[in-house]
Amino acid sequence: GGAGLETLDLAVVAETMGYHGAPGPFLGHALAIEAIVAGGSEAQKEKWLPALASGDRIGAVAVADPSGRWANEDWSIAAGDTLSGRKCFMTGGEAADLIVVGLAEGRLGVVEAPAAGLSLEAIDGADRTRRLVDLVLEETPCELLNADDHAARRVRDVGCVLLAADAFGGAMRLL
Repeated sequence: GGAGLETLDLAVVAETMGYHGAPGPFLGHALAIEAIVAGGSEAQKEKWLPALASGDRIGAVAVADPSGRWANEDWSIAAGDTLSGRKCFMTGGEAADLIVVGLAEGRLGVVEAPAAGLSLEAIDGADRTRRLVDLVLEETPCELLNADDHAARRVRDVGCVLLAADAFGGAMRLL
């Protein structure tokens, strides 16, 4: 059910993981939970959060468009019951059971994996602790989160905090 901790508590975990170069789907999983907490209906929260909190299901977030831009105002995949398009540089995607996708107009949608029309393409990245994939969607079924862009902005902001904490932890280790 969660421990009621806040973003700064999560940042301490991210800093520690960065310090130790810990691999795994932590960042995407934490952000998928954040997206559902911030933008999900009560039914969506009941459906996904217990399994995500227990680790029975793994989450990921796909926000970067092929242009490399990742801010919510730059997302281009049209929101709908099905999604078609590409998202780049997703972390933890190979382990994900549930993927939160950034959509046009700051919307968020959830795709459950495996799903029809969903495929992943591996990317050779510099950070071997964080495997990257491109997410390809072709008429893939999607469940939209709430209509406003509050959840998308929240996911972006928390993502920046966690990445900064991870980088700080890594830098401390190097020093």
